[in-house]
Amino acid sequence: MFWRHWGGDERRGVVMVPVEFIGKARAFRSALVADHDAAILMATRLSGPFLARYRLRQPPTGRALADLAKGWRDRMPSAGRLRLVLDATRSRVSIDEIRAAPSKFGFCAWGDDAPEQAVAIVRVTVTVSTTQFGSNTLRAASVPLHALGRRYQRGWDVSDTAIRADLAELADPRPDLLARYGEFTVPLADGCWVGTVAEIEERGESVRILAVRTFVSEAMTARVDAPALAEARA
Repeated sequence: MFWRHWGGDERRGVVMVPVEFIGKARAFRSALVADHDAAILMATRLSGPFLARYRLRQPPTGRALADLAKGWRDRMPSAGRLRLVLDATRSRVSIDEIRAAPSKFGFCAWGDDAPEQAVAIVRVTVTVSTTQFGSNTLRAASVPLHALGRRYQRGWDVSDTAIRADLAELADPRPDLLARYGEFTVPLADGCWVGTVAEIEERGESVRILAVRTFVSEAMTARVDAPALAEARA
């Protein structure tokens, strides 16, 4: 998917990330989103029959609900999974999963410049019970290769586990940030994501998301003055 962000971010003048770290970011992104199409297909296979039963007013059995919970936990591709919270009882299953998806990143202010490869942070929720069916997919944030490269360059822990956890933080509800435009920061264990609240076209409607621009480490914010920190936020 390609997101054209409506905002005033300027691309020219941004300090380039060293090639070494862009390479690491590119490899990480490729592995993270490799099974995205398979994940969409599996989610449809697992949840689709329950939507059909709900429309026919046929409540699912306890066994069917148990199979849904097990199937979602074990059969959904793990590559793009950033976080999964699954609550299952004999009469209800609630799924709250944060996943990574492939996307491209571009601000309108960039004009005709080629968009940058990015990772979309997506929150998927599914609720199925004997009386209810609900599902929703929310695109919460966009993280371009530039920001991922900065995470590798400036972060202390650059393991896959640590970076996945930092990406998942972007999906937590932040209505206070989305309610106002301008720059935002999302605190992390060893620094913060920095970006701009932006709008994308989603099913014909404008939706606000967190458009991440870079990563700033905790050590950087502690040791530099304001002008230097502003330059580091590139």
